[in-house]
Amino acid sequence: MKNRKINWADICVSLVLYGLSVFVFVYSAGFKKTLDRSLNPSVWPRIICVLLCLMATIQLVNALRGKVTINTSFSNFWRVLVAMAMLIAYALLLKKIGFIICSLVLMIGLLLLFDVKKKWIYVVLPVVTIALVYYLFKNMLRVPLPKGILKNVKFLKFL
Repeated sequence: MKNRKINWADICVSLVLYGLSVFVFVYSAGFKKTLDRSLNPSVWPRIICVLLCLMATIQLVNALRGKVTINTSFSNFWRVLVAMAMLIAYALLLKKIGFIICSLVLMIGLLLLFDVKKKWIYVVLPVVTIALVYYLFKNMLRVPLPKGILKNVKFLKFL
C-alpha cells in the first residue's frame, strides 16, 4: 500500500466551494417566482451550484488520492493578485464601459497574464466566448447586458 500525501490545500478549497454552493443555493430560494410557466430566477444559480459541487467533489477525490491540482508555491502569487485586481476593475467598470469591451480587455489581459503560448487563442477565444455569452443572455435568457459606451454607436444598433 502506497503512502499518499494528503493535499490539504485542495481539500480546503473543495470545502469552501461546497460552502459557497450551499449558501447561494439557499439564498436563491428567496428570489421572486414568475407568474407564467417560464423558468424562475432561482433556476440558473442553482444549476451552477450543482455543477460547482460536482467540480468540488472531483477536486476533493483527487486530493484524497494524493493528486496535486493546486500549486501552493508563491512563485505565481503576484499573478493571482493581478488577476483579482483585474476582476475587481471589471466589476467596477462593466456598467460604464460595457460588457463587450470590458470582457474583451479582461480575457486578453488574463491570457497575457498567464502567458498563453498559442497566439491565435488571443483572438479566437475572447471573440467566440463574448459572442456566445452575449447571444445567450440577449436572445435566450432575455437579460440585457450593459452596452456602456457602445450604446450610441449607430452601426451597432443590433446589440
